[in-house]
Amino acid sequence: MGLTESTLRVKTVRPLIRPDNITPLPSLALDSCRFTDDSFGFLITTVDLAKNMASFSILLKDIYSPSENTLVYIGKDDTTLTFTKDRLTGRVFCTICRSSNGSTVTRACVTTYDAIENNDIDQIATLFNKVFQTVSVTV
Repeated sequence: MGLTESTLRVKTVRPLIRPDNITPLPSLALDSCRFTDDSFGFLITTVDLAKNMASFSILLKDIYSPSENTLVYIGKDDTTLTFTKDRLTGRVFCTICRSSNGSTVTRACVTTYDAIENNDIDQIATLFNKVFQTVSVTV
């Protein structure tokens, strides 16, 4: 599967996770993307301590929503991306579980979602737009 993924070329990207200047290496970036063969998925770019850069493309296999504030994307390589909206801060976080090396990373997403024009991936926008109602009780 790694050989298949390495032949994918990116046509359009939209940022989901950006490395910040405060966090030291290793860093991680996540983009939603359209590939040149018109398939959709995600692109993970990492930079390690030696400043070696690696990119991994993830094609979508499945998507589901276990709760109103969570979306789970499963890649064809069984990598799992879980997007969750924090109810206290309203920020969206992504947990990436790479099946190939067993690593798990959680990072805060960008504050504004930019659509990629794919119905499956653009469901992430519902997490950015969703407003949670708070209930106050007077005694």
